[in-house]
Amino acid sequence: MNKLFWVIFFSFSFLVGQTFFTVPKSVWRLSIMNHVGSGNWIGSGGLLDKGIRDIAFMANDSTMAALVHRTSKISFNRRDVKIEFGLSSRMTFSLHVPSYSSFSEEIGWSKDIEVDSLTTNLDSLLAFYYPENKSSTGLGDATLAMNILLFGFPSWSGKEPFSVYTGLGI
Repeated sequence: MNKLFWVIFFSFSFLVGQTFFTVPKSVWRLSIMNHVGSGNWIGSGGLLDKGIRDIAFMANDSTMAALVHRTSKISFNRRDVKIEFGLSSRMTFSLHVPSYSSFSEEIGWSKDIEVDSLTTNLDSLLAFYYPENKSSTGLGDATLAMNILLFGFPSWSGKEPFSVYTGLGI
């Protein structure tokens, strides 16, 4: 049952690919994909319930002011543009540029222990250094890549069902 769950999970989660890793010489390929995503980050209170539950010994310490757990909710809309050019029948150059039309993050905090001896209130420090809401738009990290056919024939030629490719990206 456990193996079946993982097979189904990976089949529907990560199987995004192309049949043609290279394109013929002097051929351009333009791919545009839209992505919408959201997620939650639980923080240090996730699996261990309070973050430090398994520590066997914890003495009172004057520097310990609070145990703070961060939660975060992220959502984004992104369009990926990928431009590929066939340098030869065995090599393809590609440029991938993600563009975010919206990106937002809502941050929340929960405190377990708080000491009143701080010179500055902990809530004001958290609000100053970590604002509750962040939002942005613009370009993401661009990637330059090269796909190279090492062995066999290109998959688009239809001559051989087996090929070995490699790639380099920065």
